[in-house]
Amino acid sequence: MAVRLLDFARELTQHAVVVAHGGVLRVLRHLVEGVERDQVVSWPPPQGAVAHFVRGRMTLYSATNTWDSVG
Repeated sequence: MAVRLLDFARELTQHAVVVAHGGVLRVLRHLVEGVERDQVVSWPPPQGAVAHFVRGRMTLYSATNTWDSVG
């Protein structure tokens, strides 16, 4: 999966939004932040979160309850 993600990432030329499952987020965290594989495998990615990767760091933002104020 890591090889496929690297190939995909090389095609991104500007800001992008990628929607994916937790397994993909685990691999991205390993590739981008350099978190060890054994730590990433046991990391439970949060549901309903936005992962923002900038300069080798990931910041998680909650995406839950964002529609409550729309109406």
